[in-house]
Amino acid sequence: MSTDNYIYLYCVTQAQPNLKNLGVLAEGIFVILAGNLCASVCYVPENEFNEDNLKKNITNLEWLKTHAERHERIIEGIMGNTAVIPSKFATVFFNEQSLQSFLDKYAVDLNDKLNSLANKEEWDVKIYCDPEQLTQSILLEDKSLLELDYQISTASPGKAYLLRKKKNGLIAEAVENGIVRYRKAFLARLENFCSQSKINATTARQFTGRNDDMILNAAFLVEKKLVPEFIEQVQALDAEWKGVVKRFYCESSGPWPPYNFCQLTER
Repeated sequence: MSTDNYIYLYCVTQAQPNLKNLGVLAEGIFVILAGNLCASVCYVPENEFNEDNLKKNITNLEWLKTHAERHERIIEGIMGNTAVIPSKFATVFFNEQSLQSFLDKYAVDLNDKLNSLANKEEWDVKIYCDPEQLTQSILLEDKSLLELDYQISTASPGKAYLLRKKKNGLIAEAVENGIVRYRKAFLARLENFCSQSKINATTARQFTGRNDDMILNAAFLVEKKLVPEFIEQVQALDAEWKGVVKRFYCESSGPWPPYNFCQLTER
């Protein structure tokens, strides 16, 4: 069996992709047609991408970084002038015939997805909160907590201990409720400027390298004509909240391949 036996799929489009836009990355890339669908692919060695060896290779950070970056750069280059359905990293087919069969089988669904993605871009928004600053604002604004402070100061040691525990519980609840309330408000603002949105898992501090907490990690599918307004809204949210005691910070990035709204996976 040939060692260049597998077909590696980057993405599917309706329009013929302009591979010249990829520059040196275009080497080895070709297009397989199925009706009006175009699959951008290349050959890859079976001994690197079969299921067993792939599990080993992805633990090699240098190998993973090289191939994952190439994967993303090729998709981003192709999506510059057409809607794409991106494939998951290391999506491979045994041969051209198996890919052709896949495209034929799911042609209706793929075309529906591509039509829904036409003239749209995926943008990601992350919102961070300084919980210590939010706690301080709650302590200043919540009259019931101020009353508890007075009760603690006049109570016996035993009762004061119980009241402090009650106060800490109320503060934690108020902080969580505040974060939920503001997160909903942020989403409501931004969803006015998108056709779809998806909430993703947040990332812990040790991975973001920040001193505050990520409270929202969301993807938005935005019409290209509305992208400037969408970005302005993110910037407006950031300006409104980062300078006040509640200390919320908003940032956007994109456009990205629309993984959050469709992707292809096959072995």
